[in-house]
Amino acid sequence: MESCVKLGEFDAVACMTTTTVIVGSYVGDKPNFVCLSSLQLLFIFHFSSSSIQMTIAWCMPASNQPPAIVCACNKQHLTNSGIKEKKCFSVTIPSASHVADVDLCGLKSGREMDKTTLWKVIKGPATGAPLLPDLGLTCELSMMQTIDLPAHELFVGKIEGVYINKTALNSSGKPDLGLLAPCLFSFLGSSGPGYFKLGGYIANAWQIGHTAEKKKEEFKVLP
Repeated sequence: MESCVKLGEFDAVACMTTTTVIVGSYVGDKPNFVCLSSLQLLFIFHFSSSSIQMTIAWCMPASNQPPAIVCACNKQHLTNSGIKEKKCFSVTIPSASHVADVDLCGLKSGREMDKTTLWKVIKGPATGAPLLPDLGLTCELSMMQTIDLPAHELFVGKIEGVYINKTALNSSGKPDLGLLAPCLFSFLGSSGPGYFKLGGYIANAWQIGHTAEKKKEEFKVLP
């Protein structure tokens, strides 16, 4: 281990670069949003007759059968109440060009400002969850499970519908990650926590590994 430096436990989380997300729900008669910047998707859910959105901290795929996503929301967020009450929410992956509004969504509480002034909001046809069609990729989910943790609640949602802005489609009409240009977040920016864009394409998944088989080396297994 001479080539390594020991870090704190949270540094393992800090090193995980993630996609930025926004969570939304209905509160009263108004949609609201919140930005959580550690896994960056746009998460939206219903609360009463109004919608709230927040940028969420952590979000990731949970299952492929059925397709599902899990999102970790701090218990201090008002958004959590709406998700649990309405049993549906939305997750949106905003493009990097929207980074200023996405960050503002996380800086301000729905108690301080009307976040519906930031983006166009429509109701999802499958669940009625508020969607943000102009930000990149947005999907609506039905609630599958809630897991309680000391500081966060994990919301597992089944994907009921996925919609992508036409600007993120290539010439063949297929989604293109480079055109979607998701907004990435990391604690390890040169000036502190910050947002990043994608770099270039590296290699074909599930193919490049075969080239390593041809030059396989033996490694000493540590006790």
